[in-house]
Amino acid sequence: MEKLLRSTNRNINLDEIDFISIQDSDGWVGYINFIGENNLLGIDLTIDLFYKFFKQDIESFFSLNTLAYDKEDDFFSLEEYSSLYSEAKEKKLIYDNWDELIKISYDNPLHSDLCRLDFNWSNIVSISKLIMAIDSFSDINLLIGNFLIINPKLNIMLSPRGIGFDVFCLNRDTKTSFDFIKSFSKFNNFKCYLSMKYLLNLNKDNIKQFFSLYEKIGDYSDVVMHHTYSLELKNIVKLKNINFSGFSSSNRWVGYFEVKQKKDNNLIKEAISLFNNFFKYDINDFFLLSSLASCDNGAISEEFIDYIDIYKKIKEENIFKRYLDKKNNENIKAKALNLCFDYDTFMPLCELVMVLSFNNIFGQICFLINPKLQIALYPHDDIGFGVIALNDDPTLGIKFLKFCENDSRFRVYIESEGLN
Repeated sequence: MEKLLRSTNRNINLDEIDFISIQDSDGWVGYINFIGENNLLGIDLTIDLFYKFFKQDIESFFSLNTLAYDKEDDFFSLEEYSSLYSEAKEKKLIYDNWDELIKISYDNPLHSDLCRLDFNWSNIVSISKLIMAIDSFSDINLLIGNFLIINPKLNIMLSPRGIGFDVFCLNRDTKTSFDFIKSFSKFNNFKCYLSMKYLLNLNKDNIKQFFSLYEKIGDYSDVVMHHTYSLELKNIVKLKNINFSGFSSSNRWVGYFEVKQKKDNNLIKEAISLFNNFFKYDINDFFLLSSLASCDNGAISEEFIDYIDIYKKIKEENIFKRYLDKKNNENIKAKALNLCFDYDTFMPLCELVMVLSFNNIFGQICFLINPKLQIALYPHDDIGFGVIALNDDPTLGIKFLKFCENDSRFRVYIESEGLN
């Protein structure tokens, strides 16, 4: 197969995010806010500047959405955004589990069942505008939860607040985060703030850049592209569709394939090739969701020798956790999850899971997920992949397993109910 072409994106460790008090996250760089008089215009101006700054990279964005509304609350007028609020509820882009999220604020960590990963740019813009409208026109909080806009390629995260954004850096290079804030700061009708932690880490050259935030050129109001989109239901990954304590108990578990000759590690590459060949036209739409820990203590297993370089590389990427939550729950803490968007990292990790599970790697949560195809595949230690459909149609998963069945070295099991 030809070498796969893929941009080198990075990893997102959700344990770096404080889901309860988002500004307390380690990577919080600062905040931008519209301070003009016309709030409706301010929302459009904010989104317009957001789009212009990132227009070359909008395809790399996704959102992590846990927003909920209180169905007992009276409806408040949000002016032109009232219909958008109703549509978001109707299409379940915001949930009616307000009480459940309230409890999390006090005694329970956010868990995967509440998380939706949305890869629609239209939804990112529309929900951001809705949050800004609610902050502007409602006297009470109509929504609770998080709406995090993440770009793994640029290592930046944004969260709508007021008529503006909290800005976060997802690694130590804060240039993109700072430049985004700076793109707003030159206008009189926007105010920008930087975190004290960020300022204390600036060197002399960056201190000079900091003072450039006070160089104003007037109001931003001349050219506004009105960003109006319909809400989309495709390309959304609802993590509640995966049972993390028993993958085969997931609602749409399709089946699996495995080697016929147990412990024939020479077939690991062949199992990976089956995946690559079947999904070769959609490979760039996959990412890896994982929660794995590594162990460097004790003896080195014989199988480990051939994979030591891969193991070291993945450790350097900070994908492995220090420890895992041993509770056997259907859901998992959101902070325990890692998202990897680099093919050259996550495919070798799948190989490691097949060969080193229960030896040098602990945990089973390792899913290749394709939002467009609505499919999740997980590597397992019997050398192969299990398959879960993320919507009500198992057809693609069945086709994949039947494709694997053509290789006589592997056996396939397809859940009978999935054929109905």
